[in-house]
Amino acid sequence: MSEKTDLKKLEEEITSLKKTIEILHETESGLLKENNELKEIKKYFDVLMQNTEDYILICDSNGIPRAFNSSYKTVVENLLGIKMEPGVQPFEISDKAKARGYWESLQKRAINGEKFTAEFNDDEREGYFETIFCPVKEGDKVTGFTEITRNITEHKKVKKALEEANSFSSNLLEKAPIAILVSDPNTSIMYVNSLFEKLTGFTKEEAHGVKIPYPWWVDDPNYDSVEETKKIILKSSIRAERRYRKKNGEYSWVEVNTMPIYQNGELSYILAMWIDISERKKAEQENIVLQEKLHRSQTMESLGLLAGGVAHDLNNVLAGIVSYPDLLLSGLPADSKLKMPLETIKEAGDRATAIVQDLLTIARGVATEKSNMDINNLVYDYLRSPECEKLQQYHPGVAINTCLDNSLLNVKGSYIHLRKALMNLVSNASEAIEDEGNITISTKNCFLEAPLKENPEIKPGEYIVLSVADEGVGISTEDLKRIFEPFFTKKVMGRSGTGLGLAVVWNVMREHNGYVNVESEKKGTTFELYFPASREALSTQDLEITIEDIKGNGQKILIVDDVEGQRHICGQILEKLGYRVHTAASGEEAVEYLKHTAVDLVLLDMLMDPGINGLETFERIIKIHPHQKAALISGYAATDEVKRAQGLGAGALIKKPVTIKNLGIAVKEELEKK
Repeated sequence: MSEKTDLKKLEEEITSLKKTIEILHETESGLLKENNELKEIKKYFDVLMQNTEDYILICDSNGIPRAFNSSYKTVVENLLGIKMEPGVQPFEISDKAKARGYWESLQKRAINGEKFTAEFNDDEREGYFETIFCPVKEGDKVTGFTEITRNITEHKKVKKALEEANSFSSNLLEKAPIAILVSDPNTSIMYVNSLFEKLTGFTKEEAHGVKIPYPWWVDDPNYDSVEETKKIILKSSIRAERRYRKKNGEYSWVEVNTMPIYQNGELSYILAMWIDISERKKAEQENIVLQEKLHRSQTMESLGLLAGGVAHDLNNVLAGIVSYPDLLLSGLPADSKLKMPLETIKEAGDRATAIVQDLLTIARGVATEKSNMDINNLVYDYLRSPECEKLQQYHPGVAINTCLDNSLLNVKGSYIHLRKALMNLVSNASEAIEDEGNITISTKNCFLEAPLKENPEIKPGEYIVLSVADEGVGISTEDLKRIFEPFFTKKVMGRSGTGLGLAVVWNVMREHNGYVNVESEKKGTTFELYFPASREALSTQDLEITIEDIKGNGQKILIVDDVEGQRHICGQILEKLGYRVHTAASGEEAVEYLKHTAVDLVLLDMLMDPGINGLETFERIIKIHPHQKAALISGYAATDEVKRAQGLGAGALIKKPVTIKNLGIAVKEELEKK
């Protein structure tokens, strides 16, 4: 039994031993296979180690080299002059290892488990190198580290060249004489240069990332930003002139040239170049304004010549309507039945004369004298006048308010014509208000240090500003260009005058060396009249003159006029005033008469046709009688010929059509001169 048991155990042990042997054979086979695989891996690792240009070093946890490739071995041996073998610490045995402390600090970081990159330059080889330190771990334990060093000299050179190229490009863009924008294919701005900042006031940071449509573009019906961008994407460049708004709210102009930039067939950037054309645009606008002014001036000149010719003839016709009633009324008793008809005729003649004066105002000016006056008083006088009362009857819903400066300086001007200008402006303002509204008449002192921004034509200086503002419907842009043209009107036919109102205003201001500024919108219009200010005292008012005050004492007067009616009416007036009268129908006739006869005064018409005019007639007269007294008569203002005649000794200029008062005063004052 015992032997059988022992035999059985022996068999079991033999079986177990066989299994163990099988396992050992299998393990040995696996180990052999794994060893072969490791050998294969090591072969490839050795090939990689020995054939890379990088310098590879493997160290243990104490920093002792355990493996390295031929590149590392070669450079260390050449650099330090030692034989490199595993286990040798080259930086300890070489007297050239000046960097030992530096490398030990780097290796210490790697042994502590840090993976990092260090860059250094080699003065002896004039190159740059980069080393990657990487710890080798078994679990959490560091068993060594690797160093892989690469020559990056060429990379550095390329990088430096790129930096220099970028710097050059950047300087080129920054110093370019044009503004430059670069955007991505989605039109988001990536870059703007300094000139863009200077032109617009927007900084690079504010512009970065902005997309079309750009916030600084002014709406332009001729330019669709989105559509133009599509053209760029479709490989076409564009050119356009654009108005833009600066950050400070000012406006300016640029010429925009935009083109797509492609790389490898793909749209990469959109390049936009701005050329500042603000000065050119300003010059173009000024030229347009000058052309408009020239056209208006030529139109006014042509219409003025027409109006002047018509007015001159009408003045001669009106002499009978104005002067004769005046003459007849002076001799009628107060209860005469003829008084009212004659006054009606005279009133009609005065209204016709006013129209003629308007025509002359837009022609070459009327014969007027200027004196220092207070514009505020003129406003008060007009508001109390029958004309203003009648106007308010036509427009009961219109209220006229005033805002007058009590410290207003004076103006040197013609009371009649400035009052007419004010009356025309208030009439226009009333017509502009459809139902109810306000008109405000204002005055103020104004000193301009620079030309008026809204109207550069108004130069620096000290002014009195008379303004008339209404709450009407405003004036369209097209109509604003024509409002000062004679006969241009959009008022009520038959109730609003001749269409000369604003033409009169414009010419009155021209005659007074002043300016008109107009601002209009849908809420109303404001006319501002700029008069040169005067610091002289107000002119004294004339006392009431009677016929007895202007009567003569039998002095002999020679009337020279080519119009018979003028000669006759002037003669009738002067004879009534106690003068002896002789007449001449031309300058030649007057000169011939004075060769043989002396007179106390020559009443000389300045415009005579045919024959010599008033100036030449007077020049010939003073050759005969060097100290001959003379008074001039004309429907026009003081022309150069009038001034030349007065410079030769002629006296006052009398305005046509004549009245007893204006003719009598001028003649008497001239005769009393010594």
